[in-house]
Amino acid sequence: SDRLKPSGKMIVRRVREHAAEAIAHAAGLHTNEADIEHLPRVDPRAVKMMCLSCNELRVSQEGDREYAAYFAEEPHAVFVDVDSPEDPFSEKMWSSLTAYFETLQGTGRPLGCRYTFAKALVEQRLPCLRRRSLGEVCHIVGLAITQRALLGYVEGRVVPRTRPSRRAQALLPVEATCIATPDFDACLTASASSEGPAYVQHVSSAASSMDSSGGPEASLPRHLAKGTHALPSSSSAETVRVTHSLILTAIRTLYSDELKPVGHLVIRRVREHMQVAAARAAGRRTDDLDLERGPRLDKRRVQELCMSCEDLCVVQEAGEGYSAYLVDQPGALFVDTASVEDPYPTEMWAALAVYFESTKDMRPSTGRYEFAKALMQFQLPCLAQRSLGQVCHIVALAIAQRRLLGYSEGQVVAFSKSEACAKKWCALNELPMLSSGLPAATLEEAREGLSTMLRHPGAELNLATVKQAFRTHFRRDLSETALGHVRLRALLLDIRFHDVCTVKGDVILPGPGCFAASLEPLHVVAATPSALAPMPFRPPPGL
Repeated sequence: SDRLKPSGKMIVRRVREHAAEAIAHAAGLHTNEADIEHLPRVDPRAVKMMCLSCNELRVSQEGDREYAAYFAEEPHAVFVDVDSPEDPFSEKMWSSLTAYFETLQGTGRPLGCRYTFAKALVEQRLPCLRRRSLGEVCHIVGLAITQRALLGYVEGRVVPRTRPSRRAQALLPVEATCIATPDFDACLTASASSEGPAYVQHVSSAASSMDSSGGPEASLPRHLAKGTHALPSSSSAETVRVTHSLILTAIRTLYSDELKPVGHLVIRRVREHMQVAAARAAGRRTDDLDLERGPRLDKRRVQELCMSCEDLCVVQEAGEGYSAYLVDQPGALFVDTASVEDPYPTEMWAALAVYFESTKDMRPSTGRYEFAKALMQFQLPCLAQRSLGQVCHIVALAIAQRRLLGYSEGQVVAFSKSEACAKKWCALNELPMLSSGLPAATLEEAREGLSTMLRHPGAELNLATVKQAFRTHFRRDLSETALGHVRLRALLLDIRFHDVCTVKGDVILPGPGCFAASLEPLHVVAATPSALAPMPFRPPPGL
């Protein structure tokens, strides 16, 4: 009813809101005082499983980890795209909101994320937002932050934006809660500039300096004493100060690597520079740093810092992403690391294939970027004079097309050690890939089960949830590898299932023989002894 897309994160949040309101009502409190932050966390995986098992919902996979749960009885519902850069609202409404936000500057308390701020606006019942759904108000708040510059963030919370002077903008700090580790036990001097160096302070060191001298400012540089403060609520938190010069240095190195300066890469490169500076200050090596042990930066504040820099042009990308381009390099070219085109020579691929299968020095990496950086450090002759952007593209092609690399538990490894290789081996040997404690369905059981599930008029199944539904109804695992296929879609498109079902997109529809009293028997050619023999190569490790 709020015209908000029922994504997994939004469903979990709304469930917690309803639980908080019920508790407040039972305690005799006003429901406006309900605070979901003080409620127990809801397991998002359990919520997703309940959505999958509900017959009234149709779950659609959105990306790698996200999903949306739609009502099956409302297939044509329309939702507001809260991340859309288009502004369909009237200037009269924006003028009224501008006047309203100016009255709140310095008086209203920060209200968390855009969604929380939008809910507070709806509760105010402003005339300019009358008859607007919560989804539309969320869109308005997003535009007020990214385009209209009416709202901004302070400590991760939405507040009316103030208009600082140019000098104040140059000194704007980015303060972020991060994990304190032994790698960050000294002052970070990564970007010496007119605005002052970047600085990291531990809470423990701040406490000790307060005990010894009466205040934490005594242990800080004079020009940073007022701008740097620690979080008193946690002994493992620290405050990070990032300046414009550090951001610009990170983006210029991305340009030299031919990598598009998107927001997440800018943050990653800033953290890399911080770690390198800390390692050099401590006399440690800089070629074996663990980015996961470094400080965590608030991506929203880094974006605000980029937007306030006169040397950068910030462009909004799809969703909540953005890119920060250098104004003095308008004609720069970047490598499209997601491109499917392969412009590299065959000799290079042959050399990489030999290296990936023979080397033992290659350790698993958490992503393509990290794997590409590790490859650059080995200085392979076949990758000589290649930029980091090109190597990232090569790694992506080696995973998606060349089958030289793969993933195992979320880490990039050689294909022979990957989950894709294990799945291929299981498919060739007609073995189930994973065991849930239930027997794998035979070919006849799979055909009969799918036919039973699709036999009702208007019945359809979702490709992402058919396995769970099959397991619930028949206590059997619908394993594609046990039936000789690597992917479930390929199994359902097999000629042996052409009379049972058809696949259109992510939806499984009844086939021409699904409504028959009984399915026609399969005419399977008897397997030869050579076909029944085991595969000549060993199964992947850990299978």
